[in-house]
Amino acid sequence: MRIGPLLALVLAALPATAADPTPAERILSLRKTWAGKHADLGAFAAGKKLGREALGHYLLAVRLDPECREARARLGHRRSPDGTWSEGRKVEWTTAPEALSKHREDWEKRETAAFHEEASAFEKLGLELTAGGEADPGRPLLLRAAMLDSGREAAVRALRLSPLGLGFVTPEQADALGSVPEAGDGTGRCLGRLLSARTVIRTCGAVTAETPSDPAGTGKLARATHRSQLLTALRFGQPPRTAGWLFACVADSPAQFGAFLDATGVFGEPWLSACKAAGTARAFQPQHFIATVGGGGIAPEACAPTFVHMAAEQVLFEIARENIPLWLSEAASIDACLVICGDPGRPCIPVDESAGLREGQFLPAPATFGPRVLLAALARPRPRLPEILSAPLTAFDVDDLLLAHAVFRHALLTRPAAPGALIAAPGPEAAPAFAAAFGRSAAEIEAEVVSALAGD
Repeated sequence: MRIGPLLALVLAALPATAADPTPAERILSLRKTWAGKHADLGAFAAGKKLGREALGHYLLAVRLDPECREARARLGHRRSPDGTWSEGRKVEWTTAPEALSKHREDWEKRETAAFHEEASAFEKLGLELTAGGEADPGRPLLLRAAMLDSGREAAVRALRLSPLGLGFVTPEQADALGSVPEAGDGTGRCLGRLLSARTVIRTCGAVTAETPSDPAGTGKLARATHRSQLLTALRFGQPPRTAGWLFACVADSPAQFGAFLDATGVFGEPWLSACKAAGTARAFQPQHFIATVGGGGIAPEACAPTFVHMAAEQVLFEIARENIPLWLSEAASIDACLVICGDPGRPCIPVDESAGLREGQFLPAPATFGPRVLLAALARPRPRLPEILSAPLTAFDVDDLLLAHAVFRHALLTRPAAPGALIAAPGPEAAPAFAAAFGRSAAEIEAEVVSALAGD
């Protein structure tokens, strides 16, 4: 078929079709887009006198796009004749308490929604660019989506893991957890009968849960606790572990709770008096633990995460005894709660609850974990993880726990054998043991986690 002379002239005059953008160009475009959005978030926060919040988003904008002029200008940076940026005027970033009180709810909704949308955008492009290999260009985007937002199930699957709850497990772990049966009626020693004639007892594996009057809930508690034992053992490269007997009690009142403590006989003074007065307690023994809910203690809806957290720590205690690093024990237990309960629960160590938590919260909402770690790290003058490795019980704050959890979750994605190696041969000092297990120093691993969260 011949093309007419006029049509030929028209076709010749048309501009050449631009080549499709390369993966690198598409990633750069996405980063620039979100750099601009974070600069806008920073400007919004600054306008509400939320200075610290604004700083984090300006820094993230520059991390995503070093040429983001709006963020650079707000940070007081100057451009040199050679095209490089340098610090110029000093900018003070403070948040007025009255501004935080007035705008906090609106700001948190706005910020959380933005990060959710951002994780979705990175997940979408990551899936489009992923070819399945370790070096494919989509993998860092998928990793970022999974670290920023626990709900990115497609990203988790593309990373060859199985989404579960608000976390992920390996396919083998998912099969093992799925095979845990429903709890049945308890047999054998039933300490709960000392509390009330209507006590309900359910068992699952070696777990016995005892509550006053909730058969369905008691069975779920026993099964969740057993799954926590199993998951923790598998994640740390251990065979499934079961204790000789695990006790769990939900008491209707401090008096019932005190009777339970007396019956178990695992507490001594002054712990016994303090626990009875508080109406709640948690204690470890090599073969069992107690987790309780009573008057003035843990809210009933927090019961399952508490038992799951305790079961994870009990397994780690059996594996490593005093060699289990505190940061790792808390991080692994928090993640077990997210996977099994979809709730982070409450830490087993005292933390500074003034760090941006609402009244009654022990940890912030899971959707904010990754973003909060990222923004805090960008604003810190030096790495925090080296100090966390050997921090005493009373030295942790909320952001320390979230960073520890981010390191643990990143290890599950990139170095699944590292946590087990850390407690198998802990060594005399925290820093050398960490470097031996993770193959890099704590400061380097923190930088790697921050890079993953920033999508570098």
